[in-house]
Amino acid sequence: MPSCCDPGDYRRVFSPARAGRTVRRYLTRGLGGTAADLARAVATQGVAGATILEVGGGVGTIHVDLLRGGAGTAVNVELSPGWEPDAAELLARLDLADRVERRLGDFVVTAPTLLPADVVILHRVVCCYPHWEPMLDAAGRLAGRVVGLTFPVDRWWTRGAIGVRNRVIGLTGCGFRGFVHPVAAMLGALATAGFQVSGPTRLSGEGGFGAVVGVAAAS
Repeated sequence: MPSCCDPGDYRRVFSPARAGRTVRRYLTRGLGGTAADLARAVATQGVAGATILEVGGGVGTIHVDLLRGGAGTAVNVELSPGWEPDAAELLARLDLADRVERRLGDFVVTAPTLLPADVVILHRVVCCYPHWEPMLDAAGRLAGRVVGLTFPVDRWWTRGAIGVRNRVIGLTGCGFRGFVHPVAAMLGALATAGFQVSGPTRLSGEGGFGAVVGVAAAS
């Protein structure tokens, strides 16, 4: 299956400069916003010794935080190559390089090559991908116990804000686009896959339009 997305477009939005800022912020302040809320929600399900699969984790601060909290190993699948140097630096600095595997590629395309994990994390990822169905289908099939995800609130003002951002990005010639997918349908798909969904919890203000945290545990 060919990828629907150009890694070069994602690199322009998720750039090395942004990666460096993310690492510095994590090392000085730790996780914040929905990333911190998602990590806490996942941790309540139990992560001692767990295997983590993070989709589009950027430099990997969420799975790094879970590893530091007792999780066993992690795999990160990232479409943008712009994160990799800073991710490697972060792992080396925290002595975690031997516990994390980083892969470049489209998660939906590479999913058949991945091993199942106890926990699958998708933090602000479905909103960056045009097709939520195959993404959550793959996440549900690979998750042994927990799926944790965040996504925009499905409201008119959210759609308006992302629509404006898409138009601005389009003016630069970049093909990246953001999406607001139907929340009920996404959580319903996880429920159909056998997960008990807790949440979602709305967090107003992040990114200017709010966000949702949902955790789904295997039935």
